[in-house]
Amino acid sequence: MDSYLAPLAFTVAAIGAGLARRWRVYRQHALETARHVEAERIIAMLSAKQPGVWDQEDLRSRMREIAERLWSAPTRDALAQLEPWVSAQVLAQALHDWPARSVRREVALEFAPVAFMQVHEGGPQNDRVVARLIVRRDSSWLDAEDHVLRRRREGARTTYHTWLHVDGRGWHLEAIAPSPPNAELPPYSVSCRILPQSPERAERSG
Repeated sequence: MDSYLAPLAFTVAAIGAGLARRWRVYRQHALETARHVEAERIIAMLSAKQPGVWDQEDLRSRMREIAERLWSAPTRDALAQLEPWVSAQVLAQALHDWPARSVRREVALEFAPVAFMQVHEGGPQNDRVVARLIVRRDSSWLDAEDHVLRRRREGARTTYHTWLHVDGRGWHLEAIAPSPPNAELPPYSVSCRILPQSPERAERSG
């Protein structure tokens, strides 16, 4: 009998682990969806109230434009030109991909629409936005004789871009991460008086 119980226990444990993983993925997706809906609502209201700073279409265009310039800059000098709007850490990450002998890069990009995931306006810190960008990239680095030193083809890749609004300087790209910032609170706006929904409330209302 014991010879049957051990495989059965193993099978039950494997099924349980699989169900737990699926539940965690579902919960993460529900949380991300709830925050996206809330952030888009806040951005739309702020865009109507404060178009000079919070114009939603201008923000989307700028976030995509800077990402495009960052990821497709043909030379290191072109990357350096982004210093007024992009943090030194993000530029260093972008330069890390360049082979030592590469003098230029050729890139093809395909973007999905920019999605707002976090909005913080009027709190104790600088106003900030976290946006989700999904992009396909085909990159080639070439040497002075136009020989390909490295080629990279990436499928749809999701990244999260944190932008801060700095008085007198406008919006500034502070960080790019492969997952949403863990320390961020739910979206909020003092101006709009919106109370963020918890994932549970968002699921029930959906």
